[in-house]
Amino acid sequence: MLERDAEQESITAFVESARRGAGACLVISGPPGIGKTALAAQAAVAARAAGMLTLTARGTQLESDYALGVVRQLLERAVRELPAAVRDELAKGAGEIAMGALGLARARESSAADGGFAVLHGLYWLVADLAVRGPVALIVDDAHWGDDLSNRWLAFLAQRVEELPVLLVITLRSAELADNPVLGEIELASASRVVRPRPLSAPACAVIVEQALGSQPEPEFTSACHQVTGGNPLLLRELLAVLAGESVAPTAAAVEQLEAVGPQAVVGYVKRTLLRLPRRGQEIAWAAAVFGPGAELVHVAELAGLHRHDAADAVDLLVGAGVLASGDRLELSIP
Repeated sequence: MLERDAEQESITAFVESARRGAGACLVISGPPGIGKTALAAQAAVAARAAGMLTLTARGTQLESDYALGVVRQLLERAVRELPAAVRDELAKGAGEIAMGALGLARARESSAADGGFAVLHGLYWLVADLAVRGPVALIVDDAHWGDDLSNRWLAFLAQRVEELPVLLVITLRSAELADNPVLGEIELASASRVVRPRPLSAPACAVIVEQALGSQPEPEFTSACHQVTGGNPLLLRELLAVLAGESVAPTAAAVEQLEAVGPQAVVGYVKRTLLRLPRRGQEIAWAAAVFGPGAELVHVAELAGLHRHDAADAVDLLVGAGVLASGDRLELSIP
């Protein structure tokens, strides 16, 4: 939580506001590795400490086509574990459709024209009924990988959360907002406050270096760590894990070794990221690496053996994952 005082103050204020009955939506937006998940976890801890029913979910690329997957992560288990009498009460009125959408009751038939709104409305009232029993915190990490219907519901709730004792916390990758108007609606909701964690400063990097390597770093070493990682907390920890494994001391004399090891840390991060992507994303990343910075999509697609449309979809995945920078030419976005 280094250099995250403002973000933690927002969390504290929003928890207190929701606990008093004035709901709010906290959006944590930024690039991969900047610390959004850590802040979401901090929000969950603060909400539980304040006595709020705290429900969490996380969007994943593998489940992005599963309608209401994120919503079911949030609500299904919590509702299922309620006493039967309470569940029956929640299933009345609009809640009947919500319970069906969560797989907890037989879904009521509705026309194709109003089915989408009916589900969103029913799930809203289900949360409202839960909040009558005490304030609720809903924490959704990596919403940019959530399914479309779940994100529509989050936007629906964000527009109405001020009416409820509910705290909604959502983390988003900033690169996804331009191509996803639904996520943009969440940021624009009147109840939303957007925080954007910044890269760590060199002094903050020095603290983490000392924790990881066991001794106070010399300024030249800290400066090199900061430059290699761009102050990104995740990349910094990846780098330090490699350095610790090689028993590198944080001295000026080790800067050259640090700079040689730096790419290994980035490679490790990229490999783990690619393993979470569909195969076409891995193929495009490989082809883009072969061409080097500035490659054109048509050439990369041909080398990867993909149709241009499929290649473009894969590029979008890689941009969202923080591996490629957005733009007409394909380039790594990682320091």
